[in-house]
Amino acid sequence: MTGFARGEDSDGALAWGWEAKSVHGKGLDVRCRLPHGTRALETAARALAQKTFKRGNLTLSLTLGRADDGVPRFRVNREFLGQVMEAVRELEGETQGIETPRLDGLLGLRGVIETEETDQPLGGADPARLLASLSAVLAELAAMRDGEGARIGAVLAAQLEAITRLTEAADGVAEMQPDAIRARLARQVAELMEDRPGLPEERLAQEAAMLM
Repeated sequence: MTGFARGEDSDGALAWGWEAKSVHGKGLDVRCRLPHGTRALETAARALAQKTFKRGNLTLSLTLGRADDGVPRFRVNREFLGQVMEAVRELEGETQGIETPRLDGLLGLRGVIETEETDQPLGGADPARLLASLSAVLAELAAMRDGEGARIGAVLAAQLEAITRLTEAADGVAEMQPDAIRARLARQVAELMEDRPGLPEERLAQEAAMLM
C-alpha cells in the first residue's frame, strides 16, 4: 500500500521532523535517511517499522533544526582569544609605533567567534523522544494504508459482484441458445416448404443442412 505521514516535535532548543513514505512491495524493505550524528537511531527506527508493518517499501527521513526559528547562535572561543591576546602582549615591545589591536578587531579574527552547530550527535535531543515521534508517524502511516486498503477492497468487491452477475446472465443466454436455434431452423424449413411444396425429402434434408 502507498502512503505518506509526517510529524514534528521539539524540546525547546531543537526541533525535528519525521517523514514516512510507503509504496507497494511484496516484502518489507526499510530505508533510513538520518542526519549526521544520528545513525545510532537507525536500528531502533527499523525495529519500530518492522513491528508496525509486514510488507511494503518504506523510507524514513529525519530532519533536525533549531526551535528558535533558525536564528544562529554563537559563542566566543575564549581559549583561542586568550592565546591571541597573550601574543599581542608579547609583541608589544617589538612593535613600537604600531597601534594596539582593538577588541572588535580581535573578535573579527577567524576562529574567535564560532557558530553553534546542531549537527552534533542527536543535537542534544533525547533519543527516546525522537523515537516516540517516529512511532506516532508510523501509526498515522498505518492508518492511511488501512484506509487505502479498505477503499481498494470495496472497489474489488463491486467488480467481483458485477462479474458474477454478468456470468450468470451469460449462462442463461447459453442455455437458451439451442432452443432458439431449433426454433429458427424450424421456421426456415417451414418457409422453404411453403415456397416449394413438392420438394423431395432428400432435397429437403440438403436444404436444411445448408440452413444449419
